[in-house]
Amino acid sequence: MGWAGAGDGVGGIGRPHLERARSLLVQFDLVLDLDAGQDASALLMSQGLGWGTTLSEVRARTSQRVTSKHGFDQAADCPREGLAELLPRQQPDMQLYRLGRVLSFLDVVFLDLARQAGQTPEGVAAAARGEREGAVEGAEGKEGGAEEGAAGADCGILGRSRRRDNGKGSDTDGRHMR
Repeated sequence: MGWAGAGDGVGGIGRPHLERARSLLVQFDLVLDLDAGQDASALLMSQGLGWGTTLSEVRARTSQRVTSKHGFDQAADCPREGLAELLPRQQPDMQLYRLGRVLSFLDVVFLDLARQAGQTPEGVAAAARGEREGAVEGAEGKEGGAEEGAAGADCGILGRSRRRDNGKGSDTDGRHMR
């Protein structure tokens, strides 16, 4: 939410903030739930983003290494008293988190179906390149060229859903791209 909620004091975040955060969250093409497990994360990153290496394969900064390096002791540095008072105030966070988990689950289902149907990020990128080259050839001689206003980068399966947006910043569903 940025600065929209930063100035509100403890307990000042409520329904209007939650609704704004929800409207922002649903605009993302993919939502990665880090608690969904290694298989779901790997599918989102490899199939959805086209990444050859996923977060589960990168182990440079694990939480254990960071906490031991800085001498962090969870028992001493995170006291449990006060949690009973804090937890009810986190309801907007919990509601937003639940929505994020649902969106992430739906992304995993969509990408798994695409994978089972034989759709690969490499195939999608190649098809997009072919479509773009054909558009450039058809637009030769026209002022401005075919690439002007082309939407986003082609990556993962989601590259397939992109279309020209004439510079308006929306994808095929009319949502704003991020």
